[in-house]
Amino acid sequence: MKKILVLVVLIYATLFSVIEVQSQVTSCGNTEPCSGPWVPLGPTKYEVAPGCWVTVNLEVRNCTGQDEFRYEIVTPFEPLPNNNCSYLNYNTTELKRLIDLQAVTFIGSGIPPCTESPARVVKYDEVACTFEKVCTAQAELLTDLDCNDGTTESTAGTTVTYTTRTHLPCGTQCCKIEYDICSKSYTVGGTAQIDRIITNFSKIPITDCTAPPPGTTAAECDGCN
Repeated sequence: MKKILVLVVLIYATLFSVIEVQSQVTSCGNTEPCSGPWVPLGPTKYEVAPGCWVTVNLEVRNCTGQDEFRYEIVTPFEPLPNNNCSYLNYNTTELKRLIDLQAVTFIGSGIPPCTESPARVVKYDEVACTFEKVCTAQAELLTDLDCNDGTTESTAGTTVTYTTRTHLPCGTQCCKIEYDICSKSYTVGGTAQIDRIITNFSKIPITDCTAPPPGTTAAECDGCN
C-alpha cells in the first residue's frame, strides 16, 4: 500500500506558545536537535470530505519542553473508489489543509481566538523540487502574424523570439514553515462559523534539492520558494 506522509497541525487547548510539526518523511527536519524520541500515539481517522476517510498515525516527541508532532497517512482513502476522494489524489496541498482542519477539530478548541495572542506554529515538510528549463529561438516570419481580433501583431519579414518553458523534476527538499494561527467566530444565517486565520507565514529551505538535472545545480531548483 502506498504511503503518503502529510503534515497535520495540532494545538493543545492550553498551549499557546511555539508548536513544531513534522511530516512527509521521517528524516525531514531530523537535523533539528531534540532531547526526546518519537512516541507513537496510535491511528486516528479523519473525514476530509463527505464519505472520504483518511487514517493517520500520530507520533509526538518533546524537545526540552518543546512539543513536536508528525503524521503518517497509512490508509489514504476509505472506502475506495469514492468520488469525493478522487480529486484529493491529485491535490496534496488541499489534502493537507483538510487534514489540518480535521485534526484541530478532533483535538478540540486548541486554537486561541483572534482577540487573544495567536499560537505560533513551526512545522517541517518535504516538498517536490522542480527546475524551470527555458528555451528560446528566433525566426523570421514568412507571413503576417494576424490575430482573431482583426489586428496584426507582426508583419512578414519581422524577426520574432519564441520561448518555451518546461518544469523538470529536481528531487525533494525539506522546508521549515512558520506562521501564527488564531480562530475567528461569526454567524451566517443563524449558523455559527469558525475561520482559521493564518498570518506571518514563512517557508524556508533547510536542505538542498536532492536531484538537480544534469547541467544544473541545487541552487537553481525551486522547492520551498
